[in-house]
Amino acid sequence: MTLVLVTGATGFFGRALTARLHAHELEVRASVRSLMNDLEVPCFLINDIGPDTNWHEAMRGVDTIFHLAGLSEGADPTVREEDYDRVNAQGTLRLINEAARAGVSRIILA
Repeated sequence: MTLVLVTGATGFFGRALTARLHAHELEVRASVRSLMNDLEVPCFLINDIGPDTNWHEAMRGVDTIFHLAGLSEGADPTVREEDYDRVNAQGTLRLINEAARAGVSRIILA
């Protein structure tokens, strides 16, 4: 069975995708910033996405990653340009590198 990891699973798109994959009887796990959620799949707490994020446990056995997590421009006026770079660029690069080390066969970036 295919094991799928969804980052940003509690966001608008992530929640819909997670539910849809789960409904199609795929094995799904989610990375979340808080374990206080109503997702019906196993969740791994990832407090912060950046160049030092530890993805090891969340990626164990994963075949495919849907990477939906990131900072949205304009959503929070206190977010600085450096924050976008740390999360969206450096954090995504870290995810990709960790996925390669973990043997993940496919990453879908959104």
